[in-house]
Amino acid sequence: MLPAYIGQSDREGSGIFDPIRETGVEPIFYSVDAKLRPNQNEIEARLDSNPVDVFLAVHFFGFCHLNMNRIQDACRRSNTVLLEDCAHVGFAIPSALGSYGDFSFYSLHKFFPVPTGGVLQTNHPRNSIDHGPKPPPCDQAIIDRVNSSDLQQITDRRIQNFNFLASAFRDTAGVEPLWSLPQNCVPHNFPVRIQHGLREKLYFHLIDQGIRTTALYYQLVEEIPRNRYPISHDLSKHILNFPVHQNISLPELEELIACVKLFFTANDRQP
Repeated sequence: MLPAYIGQSDREGSGIFDPIRETGVEPIFYSVDAKLRPNQNEIEARLDSNPVDVFLAVHFFGFCHLNMNRIQDACRRSNTVLLEDCAHVGFAIPSALGSYGDFSFYSLHKFFPVPTGGVLQTNHPRNSIDHGPKPPPCDQAIIDRVNSSDLQQITDRRIQNFNFLASAFRDTAGVEPLWSLPQNCVPHNFPVRIQHGLREKLYFHLIDQGIRTTALYYQLVEEIPRNRYPISHDLSKHILNFPVHQNISLPELEELIACVKLFFTANDRQP
């Protein structure tokens, strides 16, 4: 059981869904609203009435969209394995995210200057993943780079950059920030909803200006049909993710802000 907002790209496939396809597991989707918030009551009722083997909680862009205490209780009642996708979650400061699941996993290259690598966390000794093929060990150079990184500086810069963008785009026509930053959250990026069907045009305009952004989950897996999950597909056509990486300078963020605002000013003048 997983959220009905799972993306794929022609170049990289789908990090979440490819393993499901490869193992032949039957996916059961739970719907989300325009801000990726699931219906908690529906999820718990489904788990209580017809348990599933594994429940996947995805912390999109580093934010928690579920009441994890309630989800944990529901999974325990139904003997369901709870898995937390923390690939977008920064683990530089104490956070409860990643501690609720039986297992949780993290992505290193999304937060550190390394090309690859991940972390699998087992939260309960009763669980075991000793069966099956084992992945190759992480390269020692990657481990050394991560261990030598200043975690507090990474945390502080990402939070500072996120809040700077939030302040700049608070009242910008055409740009709707999805969320404010909760306490003890290290954001992966700054997600916004681009209005008036201009997401794609703005995306390529920024590229032309030498500014790189991403549109995460701009294309959903075909197993999530538009007619059943229209809200998910609508968000996928409007979302844009501005960078808050610790290596981005304040002048670079100011250039991004100015470019976006000028873009919408120019488009407002068009008949």
